[in-house]
Amino acid sequence: MSCVKLDPLQSSASQSANFSGNTSSTGVLRTTWSEDWDRWTFDWGNDAGTFRTGFSEDWDNWDFTFEGVSGDIRTNFSEDWDSWTLTSSDGHNIKIKTNFSEDYDSWEIIDGTNGITIKVRTAFSNDFDNWDAIYDGVNVVDLKTTYREDWDRWSINGEIDVPDAHKAAVLFIGVFAGGLYQQGIVE
Repeated sequence: MSCVKLDPLQSSASQSANFSGNTSSTGVLRTTWSEDWDRWTFDWGNDAGTFRTGFSEDWDNWDFTFEGVSGDIRTNFSEDWDSWTLTSSDGHNIKIKTNFSEDYDSWEIIDGTNGITIKVRTAFSNDFDNWDAIYDGVNVVDLKTTYREDWDRWSINGEIDVPDAHKAAVLFIGVFAGGLYQQGIVE
């Protein structure tokens, strides 16, 4: 696996308000059972949630909950893992897509209705256990495995001022891409 550091992110005083400013863990994301890639729980700040596949090992259909919001995350076409739609009980319809076909280390979360776009990418090329979420040009969230290549426990560092459905989309990318990598589907 090669690691190439991506371009540094720009920041400004007005944009830094979205970042909590400390690098200590603000949350944790973990499998319900060790190496059970179908069921996840998370705590982010004071909020909690879950991810689970609709059916055992059905990677195209996921359900989530996050502090009273529930919904589903579905591929737009069967086993086309480049393009997803997250639909939440609070009315959000969010597109989650890779920037390039079958390139799972760089994604965009797009909510055209609310004008929200979040870029989620690995901190280093093809380093699937360290993700950055970029909102308004600022790296606001760092999602990384607690221990290198230990895919069933992640730390969430930072905060982003968007609805909970969008936060769930950020975490889902780490869950899904990490699961693909762990199972050898992508390398």
